[in-house]
Amino acid sequence: MQLEITMVLLLVAGMARCLPTIDNATLCAGAADGDHHCGSCLQPIECQTELPTDVLIPCYPGTVCEQITPTTVACVPIALATVCQCTSDKCDDYDAQFTVTCDASGITDVVDCTAGEQCAGNGICSACTGTTGTVDSFADQECSSMYTCNSGAYAGVVNCAEGEYVSKDGTCSQAPPTPCAAADKCIAGLCPDLTDCSRYYICDPNQEVPATGLFSCPPNQCFNPVTFLCEAAACNNCDPWTQCNFTSAVGTTSTSTITGTSTSESTTTSESTTSASTTSTSAIMAFPRSILQSYVPVSLLETNVVEVVYSLLSADSYLPF
Repeated sequence: MQLEITMVLLLVAGMARCLPTIDNATLCAGAADGDHHCGSCLQPIECQTELPTDVLIPCYPGTVCEQITPTTVACVPIALATVCQCTSDKCDDYDAQFTVTCDASGITDVVDCTAGEQCAGNGICSACTGTTGTVDSFADQECSSMYTCNSGAYAGVVNCAEGEYVSKDGTCSQAPPTPCAAADKCIAGLCPDLTDCSRYYICDPNQEVPATGLFSCPPNQCFNPVTFLCEAAACNNCDPWTQCNFTSAVGTTSTSTITGTSTSESTTTSESTTSASTTSTSAIMAFPRSILQSYVPVSLLETNVVEVVYSLLSADSYLPF
């Protein structure tokens, strides 16, 4: 008797959820009346006149819809399912229009994205409506998923593996970003630190170690990769990648700022913090006049970029003006 009561309560709980309407016509295209398919991870449907109907009872908590044969389905325990397994929110395995809400017990709900949008990864619906041109947006804090909008419509997504992020060229790279990496489209001259809006590197692809730095802007200023300047206004428009929560700490081979002294090599975040408070000219002196003239526009040589890079130099031979 107790088991029967439990089953009834589970069925009632399943039916009480506000699951989305299944209107994906492709589910029943060419299907015979009475064929069964999974409309979502929690919703088995029956085809009638080649259209999906919701005459079947949704899967109760702890189970998900499984396509047993091409025309039959069953709600099976999550542990036995071949699809729809998760511990965190994701896209529905049967319909990209839906996201599924997950916890340690599995899928708890199915949510329909706004009309015209799709699940772009990690249970996030795209937000393309109202956008113009081509717009790329991250679908998670780790920046491991990026979707593209074209003229207000969802156009696709790049999903990277755990521990990776979507680079600026649209490929997947190991997190955190490597300074001066070709995949992030800045290999020469002054390049932003993609983990901190107020920092930057000097990059030279002809060096064995391309990155020199990193360097920090003065307090309350951020590096502008367009003007190559440290500006207060740039802090209101930081590179989108600097907002990512990368999964591992940033390690650098030589860290210095405009206000510190020469320190030993840094390989951990704590050591980088220590060296960031000291002064070094070694990284700057590694870039002679001829190299810097190749990468830094002449028009910028009398701006505060030069003050940042050369404020500690005493050798005029290294000044590129």
